[in-house]
Amino acid sequence: MARTKRMFISDIHLSSLERYNAADAMKRARFVPQKHKARLVNFLNKSVLEKESEIKDLVLAGDIFDDWVCPPDEAPPTFQGIFDANPEIMAALRAIAQSRINLYYLPGNHDYSLKKAALQSAIPGAIFQKVYDDSQLKLHAEHGNNHVLFNKSYSMIAGGRPIGYFITRLVEHLGGYVSRFHDLISYSDDVIKLVAGKSNFFALLIQALADRAGVKEIVMNSMGRKLTIKEIKKMYKPLADKHAPIEALTKMALEGELEPVGDRLCQKRGYKTVIFGHTHKAKIDRDSFLVADRIYANAGCWSQKKAHCVIVDRTEKGNTSVKLCRVENSGRPVVVDKEKT
Repeated sequence: MARTKRMFISDIHLSSLERYNAADAMKRARFVPQKHKARLVNFLNKSVLEKESEIKDLVLAGDIFDDWVCPPDEAPPTFQGIFDANPEIMAALRAIAQSRINLYYLPGNHDYSLKKAALQSAIPGAIFQKVYDDSQLKLHAEHGNNHVLFNKSYSMIAGGRPIGYFITRLVEHLGGYVSRFHDLISYSDDVIKLVAGKSNFFALLIQALADRAGVKEIVMNSMGRKLTIKEIKKMYKPLADKHAPIEALTKMALEGELEPVGDRLCQKRGYKTVIFGHTHKAKIDRDSFLVADRIYANAGCWSQKKAHCVIVDRTEKGNTSVKLCRVENSGRPVVVDKEKT
């Protein structure tokens, strides 16, 4: 049997024992082993590894590991701590990487600082690269964070760390105070200056979140290194030179929408299929208006009640089949929607 299937999963958000065992539910990692581990282990072992005669590639499309979700007054997880806290999952990934299946790892934003050497030491044989391109299928996949405002990495700003890292540290498990711009307006007394272009949007956002959370500094590692809010604001001051206030507000409103990005990539680079993660919204969509027969798919996430994967394959007629599948607790993928070029 020909190995032609490409499988895509994203946004597992594995974390450390400290985060898994946090007493406060608002301070837990997104992935909860008691709820989510069996489904993932079953999927990796039964629907991937045992099907290696059919599967060409398994693509881990970002945010598989997560060192962002952590309260600001505690040391964030290390990647080694995350590896050690998830032995069954790591064992399954190692087995896949050593099989005939190509295991690709595409970093996202919550694992943006994971280095190639560290990943390949933990999972020998894994292929670490920023994007996945298949010229034969005219397919492009990546996490998607570099197409949105708060999670884009700029090498010359904050050493490449997206500002979303500090937003997550301030907000994620402190009550979710800011979800939309109107929340920021209600918490800040500097909005008139912002709208008038006289205030740095990014400094205003960090300060508003810090004030709401009652935070003056953020713990950066287990050695006790800390950054003050003032230092963090200074780090991201150059972002205002790249994004004017109105532009920033517009992009903020579209933070969770990646379909237009897929359209642009298809128009500029000739792709027929674009696959993202990042938004946690599993979806498949075909568009023939802006781009003829463009298929957009999002692999969803594995840290909620439902988990999904995307499966891409060649049909007998030579077309590209793209399936969005819900993954049951047994690990079996069930097709919920499909398209083909």
